[in-house]
Amino acid sequence: MIAKAIVSPASKRVRKSFFNIQPLRIASKFNIVKIYGIFSKRKKIMSVGSFKRSFFLSVLVSLLIFPILTLGLLSKTALAVNFDPSFGVNVTDTTAGATSNVTSSIAQVTGDDLLRNTTFHVPAGWNISDGSSFAQDEVVGNGTFSEFNTNINQVFSGNLVFRNDLTIQPGDKAHWLLDVTDPVSGFVFLTLDTYVSGDISSGHTIQIVRNVNLPHIITPAQFEFTFFGKTASNTTVFTNPPLAGNYLWSADMTSENGLSASKSQTLSMPGSMTPTGTNVEVGLGNDTSVIFDSVSTAGVTTIATSETAPPEGTGQFQLAPGGTYYDFNSTATFSCPCTITLPYDPVATSDPRLYHLEDGVWVDRTTSVDTVNHTVTGVVSSFSFFAVGTPNFNVSWEKQIEKRIEKDGNPFELKENQNLNLKFNILDPNGQIVTPENVTVEIWQIKDEAGNEITPVQAVTFDVDLKKKDDYRAKLKAKKAEFVLGTYEIRVLVGNTTASQSPTAGVELVGK
Repeated sequence: MIAKAIVSPASKRVRKSFFNIQPLRIASKFNIVKIYGIFSKRKKIMSVGSFKRSFFLSVLVSLLIFPILTLGLLSKTALAVNFDPSFGVNVTDTTAGATSNVTSSIAQVTGDDLLRNTTFHVPAGWNISDGSSFAQDEVVGNGTFSEFNTNINQVFSGNLVFRNDLTIQPGDKAHWLLDVTDPVSGFVFLTLDTYVSGDISSGHTIQIVRNVNLPHIITPAQFEFTFFGKTASNTTVFTNPPLAGNYLWSADMTSENGLSASKSQTLSMPGSMTPTGTNVEVGLGNDTSVIFDSVSTAGVTTIATSETAPPEGTGQFQLAPGGTYYDFNSTATFSCPCTITLPYDPVATSDPRLYHLEDGVWVDRTTSVDTVNHTVTGVVSSFSFFAVGTPNFNVSWEKQIEKRIEKDGNPFELKENQNLNLKFNILDPNGQIVTPENVTVEIWQIKDEAGNEITPVQAVTFDVDLKKKDDYRAKLKAKKAEFVLGTYEIRVLVGNTTASQSPTAGVELVGK
């Protein structure tokens, strides 16, 4: 658009320009010249020289002003194209099946396009009660918010209150009303619809919708929504999953100008509900499980993991890089034997063994390896630290023991007045014979005379002699050791870890 120079009397009132900026006033020897970026009729004929000078100045000012104004408009537009809110979620009580508060937070930095609508995706396992379970206007959650208000040119904060509404749309599970209130007076500025749908098996959605425009509200902004575990009347709202595992929460968000963003966070729930019964199997997520022989009082079973070895130290086995130590606990009253299953990485752990820390000794408790699902299973009589690793040492029994196992099975019979010569080699992971130090043999009773499982009891420990450079030898004298009748397993230890056997050799001590 071409700028025009016009002449008007000095006393005439100056009018505002198209951009609400006062017009420039340029002095000449005849009159005062106003510069506008729009067309206007001339009030008085100017001299050619004055007109040329005025026109030149008008063009110059236009070149200076309009880029600045345009830059300002572009800057405002540029601010509106950013929409990158942060999202987080946490649970007050991670106990399986607990009625715990769940808090979700969304934060936006200055310049971000303001949040308008949000849909939270609650993973399967969590349960949200039907809206019909609550009274009209019963409070089922609360929260806080802060936003920048351009009318007062500062950030202001307020409270959020979720109220139940018994007017539920078909297909929805609940309808809540979200009141945006003043923190002092409690005055309700705005009420938003919140729609809840879904179920425990497929997951839920919580959709918060704002249908009104708020042109005076901009970022920075922060929102914190807390959904109650129970209401003030003790009515359940949110219930934790019954099984341990990693649960993915997410939020789909849209902005004032229709931009969208999706964010997610994984919550680790460490515990699983453990009911009463026999052969009770409890999943703990990530292909980890425990089977209790019996549970007399229900409770919650949890598992804690760490890359740091327990105080008793590491064992004579190789953990994969970043390998994990597991620690099981349960509030249930239970009895063992208990069957433990843990996952392993087939690339990092080619020969997986399940180790259990017992009285300061890492005992190889492996009973089976699932090479399809990549899990390793073992049977134990108590809970403490577990680990999956590759053994540093394996036992190779010499012919006497091998033949007894082949002929009579494992465990094989041994009369109470007999002796048993133990001869074996120690092999490294490559199958080569090695002769490590600190090798001992321990005999543990694992069953009574009737064949009933018992808590393992150490019967005897003795050192071994190293013969012919690579043969380890020891003699089991059952009569002298005063063993009681029952079933025993033979453990070979290198340091604080049992050398692996497939399976662990055992004897059944019988009468003469």
